[in-house]
Amino acid sequence: MCLTNDLFKGETAQQYLSAVVKREIALIRNGPKNPEDFSSLSAKTRTACENHVRLLEQFQSVLPGILPPKELSRPVLLHHDLHSDNIFVDSNDPTKISSIIDWQAVYSSTLFMQARFPSIFNCDDPYPWGAVQPELPEDFDTFSQPEKDLARDRLDRVRLKKFYELASRKFNPLLVKAMDAMRNDDDPATFIFHIVGQSSLDGPIPLKELLIQLYEKWDQVAERGGLGIPCPISFSKEEIVESRQQVAAWADAYAEFDSLRTQVMGKDG
Repeated sequence: MCLTNDLFKGETAQQYLSAVVKREIALIRNGPKNPEDFSSLSAKTRTACENHVRLLEQFQSVLPGILPPKELSRPVLLHHDLHSDNIFVDSNDPTKISSIIDWQAVYSSTLFMQARFPSIFNCDDPYPWGAVQPELPEDFDTFSQPEKDLARDRLDRVRLKKFYELASRKFNPLLVKAMDAMRNDDDPATFIFHIVGQSSLDGPIPLKELLIQLYEKWDQVAERGGLGIPCPISFSKEEIVESRQQVAAWADAYAEFDSLRTQVMGKDG
């Protein structure tokens, strides 16, 4: 649901994201152990914190060049957990929604950061984006009966997701335009907006990797945005090599942690 065509209380999307960066910087400098006195941290910890802060400042310097078009930056409220348990329908008319619950995590943010499939329609199956009719696999007839049942279930899920996409293209085209803009896996800008808002929790490694990718792909980024300016950030070859090694180790550690978390607490935590 769109709140307004205006910007956040007179602020632009750039100012909104800059405020997010300022919050992350404050969290990093305060630290979880001693929020009152940054100077009480060890020299090594202070250096690490300031290096992290510099990465966030680098994000701010590239921000004007990676923002999507203004129409995709309007503020919206989006319920991120719309599934059958959170949606109540009228017992006398099941086509009418009587109430929606579980709003505690809902917040106002830019459309391009909020746009996604509601969980009731979303699925992890391979999904054909656009005006493509989902179909059973070509070799479906060679499947065993259990495999056929699974394939039909997948098709049902993907068809439902496709219905939502096509209906949105007709009735809420700006939502799908935002989803179109943010689904390019080769564009680091589609990820970095979300990474920045949790940088104080995730640490500097994923943020630095995405900034390096922006630096490496700046020509394409600048061309897409109609910019004719050089990249405002830079990284040496040594920094890039070191960062890629850290990313590999971080990814392995995160995968191990995520697997353990799923085993202990289940998929939903």
